[in-house]
Amino acid sequence: MSNTTTQQGLNLPKRDSPSLKLVHPTEGEKLLTWRANGAYWRGALSMDAYCRREEHLATQPLTRHGAMTYWVLVDGEEEPQTATIEDEKTGEAVPATNTTSSNTKEPTTSTSTTPIAIPNGNIAPNTTSTTTTTSNGNITPDENGHTNTTPNNGTNIGTINTNTQTNTKANTKAEAKTSDTTGTSTQTKARTVLSSCETLRKRALVAHDNKVEDVVAQGVGSVFCQPHLRGHGYSSRMMDELARKLTTHHGESGKCAFTVLFSDIGKKFYAKHGWHPFDSTHIALPPAAAGAGAGAANGGAANGHAKVRGLARPLYANDLAELCEADERLIRRYLTAKASVPGKVHVALVPDVDTMQWHHSREEFIAEELFKRDPAIKGAIVGDEPGKRVWCIWTRTWASKDDVEDGGNVMQILRIVAEEHVLASCNDLAVSHHHGVVDGVDGRQSTADSSHLEEAIVALLLMAQDEANKWNMKEVNIWNPTDLVVRATRRILPSAEVIDRESESITSLMWYGNGLDGVKEYPKNLVWVGNEKYGWC
Repeated sequence: MSNTTTQQGLNLPKRDSPSLKLVHPTEGEKLLTWRANGAYWRGALSMDAYCRREEHLATQPLTRHGAMTYWVLVDGEEEPQTATIEDEKTGEAVPATNTTSSNTKEPTTSTSTTPIAIPNGNIAPNTTSTTTTTSNGNITPDENGHTNTTPNNGTNIGTINTNTQTNTKANTKAEAKTSDTTGTSTQTKARTVLSSCETLRKRALVAHDNKVEDVVAQGVGSVFCQPHLRGHGYSSRMMDELARKLTTHHGESGKCAFTVLFSDIGKKFYAKHGWHPFDSTHIALPPAAAGAGAGAANGGAANGHAKVRGLARPLYANDLAELCEADERLIRRYLTAKASVPGKVHVALVPDVDTMQWHHSREEFIAEELFKRDPAIKGAIVGDEPGKRVWCIWTRTWASKDDVEDGGNVMQILRIVAEEHVLASCNDLAVSHHHGVVDGVDGRQSTADSSHLEEAIVALLLMAQDEANKWNMKEVNIWNPTDLVVRATRRILPSAEVIDRESESITSLMWYGNGLDGVKEYPKNLVWVGNEKYGWC
């Protein structure tokens, strides 16, 4: 086996080693990955609460029955870990069966850590500055020149901890030792988790060649490599292996048509591995209190929307199933019209109620954990007549208990639907081939008069601003807004700008085309319909 030795003295395989395997982790290894990435992604949650949240998210309707899959890149020649432990000095999760020796001196550590919250889909940067003094007094930096507390083979083993319900250390000591011929006590070497990620099965639709097909898609998230293991190409190897695995993973008759991810490290890394970046724009509004002043200061009428504000009513969890079903019918109708467009393939993730509920289970867990409050209002709607309703569904995201420290708390609009607008777009398509009309869903323009729809969306966004203010959110954020949404937003805040993101939440797609006749290769004219926040994972 081809190996490399790190500056910490770890003997690791090279990225092209044939012994590297992408496998599903044991329960102990899964907990190990959560504790490792939790240092960067848990935000205001305790480590215990973060692990409980991950367990909670894995039991939702969207993730049940094996829809959520965990992956780890490991050396296939090493043994799986069945438990993790907390190092007594650092509190970090390490293998319960790391090799150690009774005559090895314990290192001393000095740690200065500034964990930050980073969304899933990111390879987290190293925000830990730590010095580790070995038995000979030398400092051992990582491959980037930083020092860290990640234990190596000279670290004293602490207590086994496989319980995600408490931060209290278990009393059971790790006793996996055997005696060698010299009488020195050693432990069996457990495999190291070199990199990790998760995938989530999603319902999706593909429109091509005059037909719309139901397919399986996969969302990739939580890509993570511990700081002391970076610089060796493990995440690159993992993404290459994952791309191959997902071609048939969960796909009935091989129909895993495409995968998506949302990169927080720019466009180049994942593009290199086959995930093509798509439009990643957003427009934002401040919460209500700040929004009124900002709108007036920019010549807007933010304080003059009392009549419009009264158009909207709140949506609650039990309202969403019927609306999501109506939304899916609209998408299918729209894609059916688009399927006849020559030379184009249109794809969409289905915005079903399970998807919305998964987002809401995250916000509900955090709101209860941090504030003992229920974020009951899930969106807003204008109108009651089917075919003429306009609604939006949102979720709250937290990086901290308030937005004073880093401004990371955001009200995210998951989905905006204007039924009449979509139906008009479908009608436009009937003449678009002859008259050059571009539809209003993914083409940004429609023949239909949309002033009343703008007014309805204004009402929705005003209610979103009110909720953002109640929950101390920094802003209301709308991904990839259509021209209709942009116009409505600027009626509240004329200075609002559409931001083209270059480094964070880059929506990316890898095409497989499995089971789809005629579109096996990556389509030159691939359109992602409904590329909104609901698709994030």
